[in-house]
Amino acid sequence: QQLRNGNMDQQQLLDQMQERLQGMEETLTIVQNENEQFLRICEERDEQIQLLQNELSRIEKERNQLSDENERLRRDLEATNDQFKRERQRANQADLVASE
Repeated sequence: QQLRNGNMDQQQLLDQMQERLQGMEETLTIVQNENEQFLRICEERDEQIQLLQNELSRIEKERNQLSDENERLRRDLEATNDQFKRERQRANQADLVASE
């Protein structure tokens, strides 16, 4: 009977260990699935970040082009304004000379 009880205790212990092992395997499967889902989310975010970085680069390039164009137009306007002032001074001089 002691032998039988010893075997029974060992069987119960083995059953308990198998149940714990099964629980650990189930937990591991859950964690692995969550990790895979997290990795997919990270990959999607990386793709979104790359798209946003590309868009930012495009916008910065466009901004620089517009800034260059703005500077060129400013210089052209200044030159036109200077030219207009010179022509007005000449016209004023011509009017002065004509009125004398």
